[in-house]
Amino acid sequence: MTSPRPLRVAWLDLLRIFCAAEIVGFHWLRACVKAGVLAQEAPANFITEYRQHSWGLAGFRHLLLDHSPHQIVRFLNDTTGVVFGFGWEAVHVFVLISGFSLTLGLRDRLSTAEWRQWFAKRIKRIVFPFYLVDLPLAAMMAALAALPRGVVGGVLARFQEKLLGNGAADLFGLLVSQVLLFDPRKPLFTPVFVSPAWWFVPAILVGYLVFPFLWVSIRKIGAPAVLLTALGVSVTSYIAVQHAQLIEFSWGFVALNEIFNFCLGIALGRFYSSPDGRRLIDRLVASNYVLAAGIGLAVAGNSVNQYAAGYPFSSLFFTVGLAICGARLALSVSTFKWPALVSGLDPFLIYLLHQPFAFPLAFGLVKLTGALTPSLGILLYFGLVWQLTVLFGSAYRWILRPRARANDSEVFASSSPNRTERVGFARP
Repeated sequence: MTSPRPLRVAWLDLLRIFCAAEIVGFHWLRACVKAGVLAQEAPANFITEYRQHSWGLAGFRHLLLDHSPHQIVRFLNDTTGVVFGFGWEAVHVFVLISGFSLTLGLRDRLSTAEWRQWFAKRIKRIVFPFYLVDLPLAAMMAALAALPRGVVGGVLARFQEKLLGNGAADLFGLLVSQVLLFDPRKPLFTPVFVSPAWWFVPAILVGYLVFPFLWVSIRKIGAPAVLLTALGVSVTSYIAVQHAQLIEFSWGFVALNEIFNFCLGIALGRFYSSPDGRRLIDRLVASNYVLAAGIGLAVAGNSVNQYAAGYPFSSLFFTVGLAICGARLALSVSTFKWPALVSGLDPFLIYLLHQPFAFPLAFGLVKLTGALTPSLGILLYFGLVWQLTVLFGSAYRWILRPRARANDSEVFASSSPNRTERVGFARP
């Protein structure tokens, strides 16, 4: 089904890791806000405030998280806010580069049976690791949420309060969501997960479901017609979000809200699969003119979001602009000799494991690091997430042995340039 031993794209692998790091950092900042460790009262949900309240460029002031009178503390915390405050946008970038990476190595024509095999492989890569992480964690958190208030204290009490605020009071609905990945009792079947970041898991699966149709459509009809249609769907979906007729961060995110960027990634991936296309795109990524255009698109994405009428178009500009800037950064550092433990991390495992531990760590670190918790704590948090990802990756391979060892280069990204490139959903 795939071409033999496709070449790795070093800057694409690093771009995945950068996006995962941005998402981890953003959730750390949100945990710090909810733990009350910032000198300034920051919005509890910066995404909603920025995106749907049309903050635009004015919203950048909220990246300056700290109004502490201590200049060093303020500088470190504000720098952390600027670097990771827009980390949620990395999810949008993931959608674009997912369409790109899914297309690499695919033959021009695939039979129905081959597509079924393609889809089954990718479902397993998402669902099996998800349940290995989710079910034990859901059982522990459901037990904590079910305890009467006052039974536990300290960090556990705060964590219990946060779980109940996230919807864990409805234990039946919570457990149904963990197993089915949707809740039939909720509007638009929106699930409630023990880790709010897991909303993207159903969106990934729906993205896999529509990918063959989009890939075949681009091949038969042509990229311009498909992209124009996808543009209309994306804009219409975001308008529906504004009118509360659609939930943005749900199962339809890839197939509806971000379908234009997904299709753009597919079209670019098809072009990149040819030798001439690969040389041209690599040259464009390295171009200073293209970098300037990427910065301009990112600024334009913020500018149009300054107005409610521009909100449906914000991601179209901002995502492409950030993808260009991120690709250039990844290309610039891809020549470095990265440790295998960094370049070999699976972004999907990082995504699955990181958020449940953010709030307890932020709350617990306040007594040790005080006002520096956002900037110093994030280093400890990154270390914890990295260690958990390495340990879980090892456990995952052990559970699936010997099959996991045979398919290791396919399931987990390898740092060796002689191994095949992992052609799969660029997952956060």
